[in-house]
Amino acid sequence: LVAYSGFSTSNYLQQPYNSDLNFGTGDFSVTGWAKVETSNVSHALFGHGDDDTNNGFLIGLDAAGLNIGCLGVTSFTSQYITAPSFATDTWMFITYKRESNMNYSYIDGKLRATWAGGLAGLNFNTKWTNPITTIGKRAGTNNAMPDGSLALWRISATAPSTEQIKEI
Repeated sequence: LVAYSGFSTSNYLQQPYNSDLNFGTGDFSVTGWAKVETSNVSHALFGHGDDDTNNGFLIGLDAAGLNIGCLGVTSFTSQYITAPSFATDTWMFITYKRESNMNYSYIDGKLRATWAGGLAGLNFNTKWTNPITTIGKRAGTNNAMPDGSLALWRISATAPSTEQIKEI
């Protein structure tokens, strides 16, 4: 198993534009393991969107908790999962899935939040021109992960069941 660390605005993982990641309005999921060293700063774990604009979605951790956000053309829609708060220096398994036009977020296999709006109504085919996917940095911004490690991050055109998420 390999974990990646040492992220910055110039040192991160990037998947160039890939049409397979244009999910339209269909189901998809993002999962991965994260360990951070400090809880009072913003950690951009995963991003997807246009690289030249502040327009995309993110999965991050900051002082408020787990942040699943979507920055749109005119507004930012974000869902914070604050209880339980995340621990530092501890690996946690984070899952976001969009299924049947609803958002779901999990920490360590436990459902923490369900909400409508934001990513749930976003059409990937028309939202971005040439979206990139980033690990350790948010696409289109200088927001990176200042400390900690990431492992086994993946994006899928399917939404795993709650049982599958618990098993992972």
